[in-house]
Amino acid sequence: MKRILFYAFFYVILPLSGINHSANAQLRKDGFVLSYDGTFLEKYVGKESYVILPTSVTDIAAGAFWECKSLKFIAIPPAVETIGHSAFFNCKNLKTVCVSWSTPLKLDYNPFRNLNLGKMKLEVPRGTRSRYALAPVWKEFGEMVEYNLF
Repeated sequence: MKRILFYAFFYVILPLSGINHSANAQLRKDGFVLSYDGTFLEKYVGKESYVILPTSVTDIAAGAFWECKSLKFIAIPPAVETIGHSAFFNCKNLKTVCVSWSTPLKLDYNPFRNLNLGKMKLEVPRGTRSRYALAPVWKEFGEMVEYNLF
């Protein structure tokens, strides 16, 4: 009963989190359920372990990767402006998150709920590690590695 109530709460409250859910989403062959203009990632239903989000994505829905057991690596493009609450909830095999913002994305909610960030790696652009080390949520990653954008 508690689990049913939790899911009911999740699906009623989280759409109010400031991200507009798409009424007309399309499923692509690569497992992404996107708005027709490709900017809003509603859900990922693929089974890949190494996922690079489409460069057109600007918003990731709350719970978009909910309990995606196959996910081990995610690359988030620089166009992303919003990551919804619990977007990567319980993705137990997720080990690496790669981002490309020069300034850490401000997170109003924790998109990595129910994950041990202390055992995960965050890949950030060269010269930005100190900013991520101070940013809420991002600073919780156990390992931060800088990479060259070009």
